[in-house]
Amino acid sequence: MQNTTAPAEGPVDAPTDPLERFERYRAAAMLIKGWFQPEAAAAGDSLLAHQATLGIEGHLFEIRVWEGKSASLMVMHADLEKERILLIDKGIGPEQLKVSLLLADIKSADSVQFMKSESRDLRVHPIMTEADHAFRWMHIDGEHTAGAVINDLEVADQLLSHEGIVCLDDFFNESCPPS
Repeated sequence: MQNTTAPAEGPVDAPTDPLERFERYRAAAMLIKGWFQPEAAAAGDSLLAHQATLGIEGHLFEIRVWEGKSASLMVMHADLEKERILLIDKGIGPEQLKVSLLLADIKSADSVQFMKSESRDLRVHPIMTEADHAFRWMHIDGEHTAGAVINDLEVADQLLSHEGIVCLDDFFNESCPPS
């Protein structure tokens, strides 16, 4: 399992106005390859903003980053001074993710950690004990097999705080699972 942390390039200049932040995300998302339906992005944006309004803190996590569209939304909502972002994907590499974040005008930070791995490998990774219930947001865009979904939800159950939210991708996608 490869574990890579993106180099620090300075603070993220994240807008505090919710509409301004979402419009910034929408403009950036058009530059990033991949899929993340606008309805799903709006729902995620609203939920992350609501957590901030309530003062809920914790790390943010994504299983299967793909090209980085949803990861860029998470990073826009993170307080990178206090929270870390954990991104796991078996296909994308840290350099490709860095390009996506830069397209979104997001500076990589030490708190963005990337693991090139399968999500099932998390079961034996030290993060499972080190960060027990320390995450406020988990976005799962993993495999659609029953075993993979069960694994990802069990990982979420252990890592997600009691005030946390798990977001399952493709709930708006009529073609998932394929028939």
